Amino acid sequence: MRTTETPISSPADLDGVTATGDHQSIVLDHCIEIGNPPDAPMLAPAIARIKKLFAKVPKNATADRGYGEAKVEADLHELGVNYVAIPRKGRPGAARQAIESSRRFRQLIKWRTGSEGRISYLKHSWGWERTMLDGIDGTRTWCGWGILAHNATKIAVLAEQREMQSTSAATAQNRSTTTKRPSGRPPPPTEKIPA
Repeated sequence: MRTTETPISSPADLDGVTATGDHQSIVLDHCIEIGNPPDAPMLAPAIARIKKLFAKVPKNATADRGYGEAKVEADLHELGVNYVAIPRKGRPGAARQAIESSRRFRQLIKWRTGSEGRISYLKHSWGWERTMLDGIDGTRTWCGWGILAHNATKIAVLAEQREMQSTSAATAQNRSTTTKRPSGRPPPPTEKIPA
């Protein structure tokens, strides 16, 4: 399971919204804060909540440069994340450049960049662009319902895809075991013809 944590660019009502999701674009965690708090301190608690909720830690974690601090990376490793791909703030040294130019690091960063589209989709298609409820509690409720609706829809689509794959695999299996190809020769006679 891959994880991304990205602040959502949104109007003032939704400053400080953070969402964490997996590679199927299901939102696993979100947090809404007043104002625009720093990104870095939000990531480890989000991963800890995911660990508590699912009794599993993501194998990989990636985020944008706003989370790029050594302490964040250390905290994630301490929680059990195997590989962390977060570009560091500022100019990296030679050792860090070698890490950030590795294939695995670049692949996770590219995946994270692609996940920005999912965040935009949540914002525009699931009501995250503007809350219709007042106050921070109203905003949390509004976003929570948007996440619930998005996740329910996404899980239904994934379940349908899985069912279609298993049905087509079973059909292919039945065809291969019950249908024999003709050899090109006529079948042998079943009765002997008297001479």
